[in-house]
Amino acid sequence: MLMFRKMTIDDLDKIYKDIELRPLLTIPPIGKKFGVVVDLDNCIVGGVTGYIEGENATIQKLIMKAQKDYTIYEDGLIRSLIHTLDLDGVRFLFVEPLQDVNLYTNIGFKKFNSCMANSANNTFYIDLKAFFCEQNC
Repeated sequence: MLMFRKMTIDDLDKIYKDIELRPLLTIPPIGKKFGVVVDLDNCIVGGVTGYIEGENATIQKLIMKAQKDYTIYEDGLIRSLIHTLDLDGVRFLFVEPLQDVNLYTNIGFKKFNSCMANSANNTFYIDLKAFFCEQNC
């Protein structure tokens, strides 16, 4: 059975021992850390981690093991993360995708344009409250 769920303390050892998934844990957080995993038949096949600062959250790492339908799992993982963070009181979610910008824009992320942002910045964001009021969810 496929489940998207919050990362638990019991997951840490499994993730750390998996060389593909280990970066989910080893990237240093700047604020309060969060994590959501993809659990397929009691095996973690992917996850997303990042940190929360006030009402903002930032994705630091998204990893999905190569398998059939992994792009659908990535989409579900991001949507599950949005739901989880919304329940935790987060208002905005930010990401700097290194690849597959369409994954984020198809969900509803928008380019972050700010006078404080670096001109080379590739930051995208989504307003979690607005996400649940639109057709994207």
